[in-house]
Amino acid sequence: MYIMPCGAQANGTPTFIKLVGHPSTKRYTISGLSYMYTFFEDLEKGDIIHVYVHALEMDITVFICDASEFAKWSRGEKAWVYELHEDIVTVSIEFPVPHGGSWYVVFDNTDNLFSVTIEYDVYVTRPIGEGGNPSAMLMVGLILLIIIVIVIVVAVAIWAVHSKKAQPTYWTYPPGVIGSG
Repeated sequence: MYIMPCGAQANGTPTFIKLVGHPSTKRYTISGLSYMYTFFEDLEKGDIIHVYVHALEMDITVFICDASEFAKWSRGEKAWVYELHEDIVTVSIEFPVPHGGSWYVVFDNTDNLFSVTIEYDVYVTRPIGEGGNPSAMLMVGLILLIIIVIVIVVAVAIWAVHSKKAQPTYWTYPPGVIGSG
């Protein structure tokens, strides 16, 4: 879906925060006719952006977009956003990234004259499995292959030892014992 910016940012400069890891819930006040954003670089397809936001005084708009669309939006152009929640008070989002690169979570207060305080939490997880980290999946597969090979070698060795037929034992009489008498 497309979104157009509704107003200007305060003093011509947006507020931004780059988050790494899983921070605890934070509180921030966004001025009227302004916005705040967080961004993540070098995400891979399948990474999941988690967003929780609760607006304390009034509603806010939250959206997620990639770097090129954020650049358009911040210049006042029409931009494509992948996830849009308009005029919300509380929202929780789990957004699977459709392609790699830099991704932005925008808390948009450009359509309000008054400041809004939000409590928010934003972080990224990288699942292991389908759509996850290919090198991690390759490592898990390699370890499983090594374990399977070891089990097969041990099983073959045990089978070989137990399947050997016992050789007959011959006892010979000492010379002159047979037929003497």
